[in-house]
Amino acid sequence: MEEIRRQLNEKVNQVNEFNITFEKVKKEVVKRKGWRAPGIERIQNYWWKKLEPAQKALTRAFTKIKKDKTNIPTWWPTGRTVLLPKTKNLEDEKNYPPITCLNTSYKIMTGVVAKYMRKHTMENEIWDDGQLGAVEGVLGTVSCCSIL
Repeated sequence: MEEIRRQLNEKVNQVNEFNITFEKVKKEVVKRKGWRAPGIERIQNYWWKKLEPAQKALTRAFTKIKKDKTNIPTWWPTGRTVLLPKTKNLEDEKNYPPITCLNTSYKIMTGVVAKYMRKHTMENEIWDDGQLGAVEGVLGTVSCCSIL
């Protein structure tokens, strides 16, 4: 691990300051789908999109968290898991894959951070195309192979 860290440090030419601005938060909020299932905070993306004062409050909260990690509420990165049937056969428990709904405000923040991280890794040529979780428009990752 130390060798990998050393190699990465040698490749990184510049580190730009990560600032959270209202414009970045608004841009991230606008691209979200309005009525996606929310997490335990129960706030739909629709309301983040429509209420500019709420977007400004998010920007302030994100800035506060960035400055002091102890400001992260314990409930914030917590998901709400539901079981949704894949088929009409409701008797078989295998037909109920768990779906975890994360808090919409948490997804907005991670979207802002992911944009910065992607730009940073691309500029320093340390991007790994296998990291689909940070690609814009990708909601998750899919393994290309399975371990037997």
